[in-house]
Amino acid sequence: MVTKKDKAVEKYANKLYKSELPLLKEKLKRAEEDIIDAAIRWITTEDDDDSNKKGRRVSPSSSQGKVVVDKHKRVCAICEKKYDKDPEDFQIHHVDGDRTHTVTGNLIPVCHSCHKKIHTIANAKLKDYSVKHKRKKKS
Repeated sequence: MVTKKDKAVEKYANKLYKSELPLLKEKLKRAEEDIIDAAIRWITTEDDDDSNKKGRRVSPSSSQGKVVVDKHKRVCAICEKKYDKDPEDFQIHHVDGDRTHTVTGNLIPVCHSCHKKIHTIANAKLKDYSVKHKRKKKS
């Protein structure tokens, strides 16, 4: 049975996937066969140096984070875990995936678990797209 939480995670994963897909398509279009594997690893690997992705991460200000958390009634936008019980477990997610786009409408509060699920699903979809693209190119 698909839960409300599962639907919400899928919704945000799809938004992230759709915003990352044009970057991947552009990268694959220019890439040679051996570079495609590197592009897949680049897209699906999270590391401390995110400066090569959509732009250097811009953290929302603490006052902006407070506005985002309050706007979402102090709960995770996915599972509704209460922020006040464990504020250290919360992160601010950029809905469109652009880490430089910190307007309040592009930010949602999510617990660590839900944030990881969003990125895991979006990255899996990007990887699937890359594999399909690679197969098409070979045929």
